[in-house]
Amino acid sequence: MAGLDSQYNEDGFFVATDQDCDLHMLGEGAGCVIGTLFHRFGAPTRVERLEASESALIATTNAKHLIERFWGRYIAILRLDHGKMALRDPSGMLSCVYVIREGLLALASEPSLLVDAGLLEPIIDNCGLARGLLLAGFPDEQTSLQGLKYLRPGTAILQSEYDTITQVEWNPSSYIVSQFPDDPDREAELLQRATQQSISAWSGRYKRGLACVSGGLDSSAVASGLARAGNELSCLTLATDDPIGDEREYSRILARHLGVHLVEAHYDLRDVNLDVSSVKNQARPFGRLDSLSYDAALVRAARSVGATAAFSGLGGDNVFFMSHSARPLVDRYLAQGISLGLWETATDLCRLTGESIFKVTREAVRNWNARRRGYNWRLTASHLSVDAIQSQLERPVDHPWLPAEGTHVPPGKAAQIAMLLRLHHSLDAYSERGGVPVIHPLASQPVLESCLRIPSWHQCRGGVDRAIARLAFQSHLPAEIVNRRLKGSPQGFVHTIYRQLSGEIKERLLDGYLVSSGIVDASSLEKAMAMGPNLRGVDILRLLLFVDTEAWITHWRTMRASLTN
Repeated sequence: MAGLDSQYNEDGFFVATDQDCDLHMLGEGAGCVIGTLFHRFGAPTRVERLEASESALIATTNAKHLIERFWGRYIAILRLDHGKMALRDPSGMLSCVYVIREGLLALASEPSLLVDAGLLEPIIDNCGLARGLLLAGFPDEQTSLQGLKYLRPGTAILQSEYDTITQVEWNPSSYIVSQFPDDPDREAELLQRATQQSISAWSGRYKRGLACVSGGLDSSAVASGLARAGNELSCLTLATDDPIGDEREYSRILARHLGVHLVEAHYDLRDVNLDVSSVKNQARPFGRLDSLSYDAALVRAARSVGATAAFSGLGGDNVFFMSHSARPLVDRYLAQGISLGLWETATDLCRLTGESIFKVTREAVRNWNARRRGYNWRLTASHLSVDAIQSQLERPVDHPWLPAEGTHVPPGKAAQIAMLLRLHHSLDAYSERGGVPVIHPLASQPVLESCLRIPSWHQCRGGVDRAIARLAFQSHLPAEIVNRRLKGSPQGFVHTIYRQLSGEIKERLLDGYLVSSGIVDASSLEKAMAMGPNLRGVDILRLLLFVDTEAWITHWRTMRASLTN
């Protein structure tokens, strides 16, 4: 396998990694941990070698000690009394897919490694393809390549002589406390501590970073944490030609505050190639064409400043629970009943959403009535064929993290867990770009657990979103950023792509694989594209997703053809 070195080959275990991936042996043939590890407690430094006592505990507890006393970006491979076990860490920052062939369990960080090893023939799975487009970011075990499965974060696969099963080893529901303390200041302090500890740890691993910033809260918090950790930091911001996508002024405020160099770049249509999927190496397509331009600018900037890794604020909205729903009102009622606090939260939600108390209450009642039915994953059926939709509706949409029917997870916390699930595809897709590692510190396990302990109604405290996160970072960021309410968007560049390349986009979609396979409805596409400049932004994004998917399909079909020639 190109670019990998054989590092461990013993009694049924074979491990090959690249130079950026640590390998921790557990001793006595018990297995190994692949990836970056940090101690849960103590100095935020990378674990270079596991102590014999720690290694033994990881092996004897079937990796529970690993989850409880360490964190990072890793896959653990263990030998059990009656088989083998592979565990993916809770953060999901190290991707993992697998195949089982003639009793052999083979795992990899991307499908092409299994193809190179002769263990996977890259055949498109139309059922998995349709399911991925309908479920819109749901981390399903089924992928869009035949025979290839996805190992979910916090989940282990156990193989014995008799069968192979998966089981959850880390569940976010375990960190939701039944009695929430009413102490926002303490919550902010703990969140700030967990976030800084995580950022400092990653900073020590990659000492010369490029922080991708927008001048928003999440990316600014990451950049600030890197600067405080002593990272040799530069920042990158990208702007579109329209005001909503030009956040350079906020980024300049941040860079001046931190005293670091800021690289300013523009989204460039020349970096967009309709033949290239933005997620070509992934097991399922769900990419964005505009990210090709962002990725190209990132690689150029990283090379120009000599960065050893790029850092992003990806996941902040998910982890910090950026929500405008009325679920926090239900959560507070479940925790405290009728109280002055309930009225306070209702007022906060009115200020946050701009809606009346009547509408907020009505929405809260709707969520109250639905709470026992479990979390209902929202489907995105636009432009899919009736047959494709119907075939997938016959199959359940479930995940062991999502509260099932009859469970007692508060609705706000159920929504936060769902937001964590929506993050997983992005973590898989954006682990590196052009050979530059991309680190997402806000997805680190200590940060996840800290945020899950915060009551949902505190995150809308004062009528602002991510209120505890704002409180946590306010002493380290300029007031203009902490108090910023509006978010920027590259939507203008997305419209430019569609407007400039509409003819080619139309041809690729109507003559493409998705239509010919009956997954996408051609008449629905034609109707949408006939709207010209009146086409809604959400529909443009959907069409560009289909274009990226066509490129993803071509990538794997071309790879398969090359194997048979």
